[in-house]
Amino acid sequence: KALKFWVEVADIDGYRCDVAEWVPTDFWEEARAELETVKSDIFMLAEAEHPEHHERAFDMSYSWEFMHIMNEVSKGNKGLADIDAYMAKEDTNFVKDAYRMMFTTNHDENSWNGTVFERYGNAHELFATLAFTINGMPLVYGGQEAGNNRRLMFFEKDTVSWGTYEFQDFYSKLLHLNQSEPALWNGMHGGDYKRIATANGEEIFAYSRTKDDSQVIVLLNFADDAHAVEFKEAISGEYTSIFNGQTLSVFNDSDIKLAPYGYQVFVK
Repeated sequence: KALKFWVEVADIDGYRCDVAEWVPTDFWEEARAELETVKSDIFMLAEAEHPEHHERAFDMSYSWEFMHIMNEVSKGNKGLADIDAYMAKEDTNFVKDAYRMMFTTNHDENSWNGTVFERYGNAHELFATLAFTINGMPLVYGGQEAGNNRRLMFFEKDTVSWGTYEFQDFYSKLLHLNQSEPALWNGMHGGDYKRIATANGEEIFAYSRTKDDSQVIVLLNFADDAHAVEFKEAISGEYTSIFNGQTLSVFNDSDIKLAPYGYQVFVK
């Protein structure tokens, strides 16, 4: 009754359900069915990542595991092969129409484990580019666009120091791309992921997302020194960078160079 009340009275779009795994799945399934009698397109987000939640109860869930993998990659405890393994597991564990929420930080992570600057250092934009393009729906945590560089208190009122928005353009470009390119859409609406082989695969992580005529190619340099991108296979087409407008007609053994922790996102 409480869940239906806010949909009926306030016409809300849906719910984010905190620690959803602490509540039996059959409750969420029954609640979803009841809510759909009021609003057929109700949207449900689980702060959990149980594949069974996507069978009937939830549209989207948190990609906690991917964020923890990124944290460990930044420390040097994991490598790019762990990202490959994660993507393969996602295909196996989750149904095609599952929306997975991708993020580099949120209110829990910021308060308890540190800001993106503490955890990723100079690579925080690289990891954001990865999270916002590889799969799922991106989350911007409040203050990321303003470069919030402190841990906010969790149980007390604590506000972001606004005023400058040094990363607004960066996040705006990624979010606009996510909405405008079908290749980056969610669940069954989005494009297929493919890792692109490079000769320097220990440092350069390259992949594409493709949906019909929409194609996005992402190049990431995980090293603390500059690297040229050496493709093992030719990828033809006309591409434009969303960040600096650089245009390329053919990806092969080209002169693409990425700065330390550099990144590029190209759109066909």
